[in-house]
Amino acid sequence: MTVALDLLQEAGVVSPFPGSQFPYPLNQSLFGEMNLESLRRSGRDIDGSHLNEELPVLLALAEAVEASLPDKSEFFVADRELRARLVRLNSTDGWALLWGADDQPTAELAARLQREHFQVYTVLAGDNDTSLSLRMNKQFRFFGSRQTSSIYFLQLLVRYAHIYGRIPLGDTHEVGEFIQD
Repeated sequence: MTVALDLLQEAGVVSPFPGSQFPYPLNQSLFGEMNLESLRRSGRDIDGSHLNEELPVLLALAEAVEASLPDKSEFFVADRELRARLVRLNSTDGWALLWGADDQPTAELAARLQREHFQVYTVLAGDNDTSLSLRMNKQFRFFGSRQTSSIYFLQLLVRYAHIYGRIPLGDTHEVGEFIQD
């Protein structure tokens, strides 16, 4: 599977995400720890035939890629900001990840989600330099435009489950149940 091979090649030297009690939130949530060599071995075996079993490895590899990038602190939500967002969650209908182009239809959807009382997070493709740019809109939290950028949203969700749900690391079933509730 080319996605796994691409991620394996992109994952360089990883370093912890800053400002969090979980330095590798998704890896820790899925596997209890970050073990890049184990992920690389597992990633080599991915062929796309068992997506349910392979998806956690792909997500963990995507987080490893982001953990190796120099601008990760620009997109990672540190614990202090996360806690503030969780407090605001009580006055909203939830979180929404908007993944698309930085264009008028996406901007309209983002505005509609916000009117419906969602906290809006964005992963936007393309390079749009117009004044419309959702990247610069302070009402939305922009996570970047890379293939692996959605990991920052998943990190929020799993940290919510571990911090407020007190769910042990590695208990993916309970994390899923907590987030769904």
